[in-house]
Amino acid sequence: MESESKKVPGIVPEMEFDEIWSSDAARKIIESVLDGFTDDPHEKESLLETTREIMKGKTFGQGAAINEEHLDMVAHLAAQQFLAAHYEDALRLYGFITIMNHYDASSLKGMAMCHQKIGNHQEALRCFGLALVLKPNDIDSILMTADSLLRTGHLHEALDIVDKVFATPLPEKSPSEIRDLHQKAAGLREVLILQLKHSTKSRLPIH
Repeated sequence: MESESKKVPGIVPEMEFDEIWSSDAARKIIESVLDGFTDDPHEKESLLETTREIMKGKTFGQGAAINEEHLDMVAHLAAQQFLAAHYEDALRLYGFITIMNHYDASSLKGMAMCHQKIGNHQEALRCFGLALVLKPNDIDSILMTADSLLRTGHLHEALDIVDKVFATPLPEKSPSEIRDLHQKAAGLREVLILQLKHSTKSRLPIH
């Protein structure tokens, strides 16, 4: 027998979001969730307002009224730190941006690239996966995903991904950009095939 949905006293399904939010029942629930973050009533009120905006579909940064220009400055600084090979610092900056805006595929990709440089390939794969959910046709991210799969021994999966790159239409890319991406894919494919042959001969475990 299916379990009945739990009902919250004072809230009915027909109520609009703002009505639900302003109800005593919803207020008590949200305040209990936020309880322990702060005892300051002004800070708690600010947290409640931010939570309200997030629940209506905004990012944390939008809910907290974070200036987009400030996030752009952080992104620029993160890129500089990455280019200077300060990967841990860049990772923290990209991480901050993704907390403020969980829809920012570029910062998720930045986090993935930092993890890749540090050697945390499992975390790199997780971040690339999230970035590709937002931008599924980012071939550069796809190829870097294949590289991390290669480095974690998932050779067949990496080869499947690389082979799909050649069949993916890229109408937004110029002919020279497409050529460069295909050259990267071809080089990675060659490495993967050699690794697969070596693993087969030496009977090493492959995925």
